[in-house]
Amino acid sequence: MNAVAIGPFAFSADRFSAIAGMIVFMAVGSLLAARIDNRLGIWTTAAVLSGIIGARAAHVLIHAESFLQEPWRVLAMWQGGFSMDGGFIGIFLATVILFRRAPHAAPWAIMPLAAGLFTWVVATTLTNGSAAARAPATTYAVLAQGETISIADRKGAPRSSISGQAGARPAGAKCP
Repeated sequence: MNAVAIGPFAFSADRFSAIAGMIVFMAVGSLLAARIDNRLGIWTTAAVLSGIIGARAAHVLIHAESFLQEPWRVLAMWQGGFSMDGGFIGIFLATVILFRRAPHAAPWAIMPLAAGLFTWVVATTLTNGSAAARAPATTYAVLAQGETISIADRKGAPRSSISGQAGARPAGAKCP
């Protein structure tokens, strides 16, 4: 399991990504609320809350037979169990309800959504813990020297054109 520790708090990688995305979403929405329309701040808060409630409710409905045996587990949100589809439905409902009266503010909602989703994707990618993508085994022509190279053969190291060895530098050469 991948985890991110911030002080005494430890989060699983997927929860950290979701929390980071929500924080950025609400921060950008609050900044826009101060400059554009106050309803954007109300909308970001309502979208996060309705998204969390919708995600949990959809998970509970999908696994109803398990929750019927122990109904108090519905409130144990720290144990996980959220449905992304339910979260999107909750966010959509909050958007429709709050922007019925302020259609001029609706286009500005794209900015907090984009910032939050971008943060979520970047945090997920960085904390995923899976192996990096392999370099292609295809050979490529070097136009200046008339030879071919394979990126996979370099194993991540640069190759000097003077000696042909990976990482070799002439004596006295400085790093850029």
